[in-house]
Parts: sequence; structure tokens; C-alpha cells
Amino acid sequence: MYRTILCLVSALCLGVGMLSAQIHGQYKLDPPANPDQQTQRPGGRGANRGARGAGGGIAAMSVVLDLSEQDGKLTGKATIGEGQQARSVEVTNGKVSGDKFSFETTLETPRARMTWIWEGTATEGALNGTRKTKDYPRPPQPFSAKRVEE
Repeated sequence: MYRTILCLVSALCLGVGMLSAQIHGQYKLDPPANPDQQTQRPGGRGANRGARGAGGGIAAMSVVLDLSEQDGKLTGKATIGEGQQARSVEVTNGKVSGDKFSFETTLETPRARMTWIWEGTATEGALNGTRKTKDYPRPPQPFSAKRVEE
């Protein structure tokens, strides 16, 4: 009887582990439909006046997530911007449970330090969720990212 229960519990644990989303690879964030949800240059709206377009908005910045998941732990980096302006930050406190994931990224500038909390759901080749600032009172921003084919 004891062996039967032990085998059933082991099989259930193995099955739950196999349901993990297996998040790995590079994901590029889709540009948000709402301009107020665009990733801003470090330092906020007024920090880089050259980023403003003719309509007075903020230029969208590219964000690429390079993620790896093993045993429920999510690691990697986020690269913000392109070319010489690109900055990479480490993914910290990353977790995966089933198809749910969460992690943090922290960007430091001469003026401020901003930590983003990312939470969402992984599907085949895509990540969808919200990101919010940890230390500043801003509403959560939805995001969608698609896996970059290698």
C-alpha cells in the first residue's frame, strides 16, 4: 500500500513538472496599441527631448527578452533599445509554475533606479501579461511578446 501511494505521488509530481511552460529563447515585445504604454527611454518623458516625434509622443523602444527556464526557475536578460543605445539588464526572481511566469528587471540610470515586475502566461511561442513598476505608482501595462525564430 505504501509503495502504491509513493508511486502515485511521484507520478503526479512528474506530471506537474511536465506541464511547465518551458520558456526559453528570445521574445520580442510587440509595440503597444496605446502610445501611453510604450516603453520610455530611461529617465521618463522629459529625459530625452530628441525622442519626441512630430506629434509630441515618445518614441517606442524595442525590448527583447532572452529567457531560460529550468526546474521552475526563470533566468536571462532583457535588452532595451537597439544599437549603441541598447542596455541589457538581468532577469531576477524569475519563477515558472505551469503556464504562469513572473520575474523582475531593474534599470539603473544616473537619475533613478526602476524595477519592473513582469507577470503573465506563456503559450506556444508567445508571452502575454502585465508589467508594473515596483517603486513608482503607475498602472500596470499589458505586454505581448512573440518568440524570435532562430
